[in-house]
Formats: sequence, C-alpha cells, structure tokens
Amino acid sequence: MNNKLLSTSEVCNKYNISQELLYEFKEEGLIYFPTKNIQQYLWDKKTLNKLSNILKKNTKNYKATTINNRRYLGNKYKLLPFIKEIVEKHCKNINIVADIFSGTGAVSSAFTDKVLITNDNMYSNYICHLAWFGTEKADINKIKKFIVDYNNTNPQNDNYMSINFSNTEFNKDVCKKIGFIREDIETKFNSKIINERERAVLITSLLYAMDKIANTCGHYDAYRKNGELNKKLELSVPLISNNLNKKNKN
Repeated sequence: MNNKLLSTSEVCNKYNISQELLYEFKEEGLIYFPTKNIQQYLWDKKTLNKLSNILKKNTKNYKATTINNRRYLGNKYKLLPFIKEIVEKHCKNINIVADIFSGTGAVSSAFTDKVLITNDNMYSNYICHLAWFGTEKADINKIKKFIVDYNNTNPQNDNYMSINFSNTEFNKDVCKKIGFIREDIETKFNSKIINERERAVLITSLLYAMDKIANTCGHYDAYRKNGELNKKLELSVPLISNNLNKKNKN
C-alpha cells in the first residue's frame, strides 16, 4: 500500500465496513480518529494497519447506529458543517447550546462539547434526546446483550402492537416482535434491571429499527397501500457516550 491518505468513506469502501462500526471502535477506545483536514478525517498507513488488526479480531454479532440514521423529514445532519461554520464565525466563546424544536437532535450532536438543552414536543424525540445526550451512565455491555437477545427472539403471542397495527406499517410478525420488545423494555425498567437512560437507549434502538423498514413515506399517520411488508426487524446498538456534560437538559 502507498502512503496516500484515505478519507473515512474510502476506508469504509476498502474494508467493506460501515462508518458506524468505526465510531463504535472509537467509543470503545480501540482506535483513534486521525488528523482532521477541513471536514474529513485522513487515515494514514499506521492507523489503517491498526484498524486491519482490530477487524481481524472483531466477532460482533450486532450492528451499530449513529444519530443520523433515522428517516425524519427536516433532518439537518447534512447541514452540520455549514451550521458549525456559522456558529464559530458569529458566536464566539459560547458554553451553552439550546436546540429548540430539536427533532432528531442532529444539530445538538455537533455541539457535544457544550452544555446542551434539547426540546421537542414529540415524546419519541425526547426519548432519543435522553439516549443520545442524557447524563445518566448507561451500561453499554448490558445494552448490547439485550439488543442481541431481542434480535434473536421470535414471539408468537399477540400483543397491543399486533392486534392494532398488523399489516399497516409492518406485517403481523414484525408487529408481534415490536410489541414484545417494547413491553419487555418497560418490564426491565420497572424491575430496576435497567435505569432511565438505558431504557431510553433501548427504545431509541427500537424506534430506529422500525423506521428503517416502515411502510411509510416518513409520517406514521399514514401507510402505503400494497407496500412491502416482508422486511425483517433488526435492532442496532446506538453509539452513545457516557462522557457528556453533566449539565445537559432534555
């Protein structure tokens, strides 16, 4: 291999991996992200060799996800470089970022070095904000175990979800699985097996998984007639951080 520096997208193509997996290795302290040039990381030979060794040992049986992997109208993730540039140019030395009508929280994700205040009327968005930006410590290994278990479960009994929503946004088997997982998360929380942020992380994982396969155009008040309903529900592990500012408010 020559000494050409590769961008993150080129690295992902070279090793046939996702950017989410790279971010997970970073969160686990297995690898550092090399020098950033303008808006992209540049990977040198030394860093690539380390990544190659990590991938040889990697036996993960789950996928990971980041905050931007959500189908949501108005998501501003692609605008983040522009937004950050404007903030840095016109708002010097700020310590607090208030993200009003924060939706997915994508804008907030660009300012995790600040105190974050997120706000949204939708409870599903609040739950995601609590997962991504909450200050309570979450046990990542516990979350990974539960997500692997959920992906391997195949519930047979009907529940609220399958009785009321089968063959609309999802087929009946998927609805059974969604309903079972959602009820089990609440049972674990009420039994104090998981804390409030771990509950939020698991619900966020479920929401993101549902969003990937939903038979909608982005709004859940309607579904497409004769749309494809045979997709499989697979939860991913949200790549959260336990090192955020303790003054964050959701």
